[in-house]
Amino acid sequence: MKQADFLDRDGALIEDIHLFTAPSDIRIMKDVPDALRQLKEYYFFLIIISNQTVVVRGLGNREGST
Repeated sequence: MKQADFLDRDGALIEDIHLFTAPSDIRIMKDVPDALRQLKEYYFFLIIISNQTVVVRGLGNREGST
């Protein structure tokens, strides 16, 4: 049986900024790519979770434009 790791996007994988509304706002944290690779090597399912307040507020959409 595979194990799963649930990861919060904001503040865990990318820098947490107030409200990002464009893909260009994304800043992946320094050690994240290597850490995710290591988890995959140990056969973890990686599941990213995040609430999308920007979308709910009408400040952005799935395509990343406002």
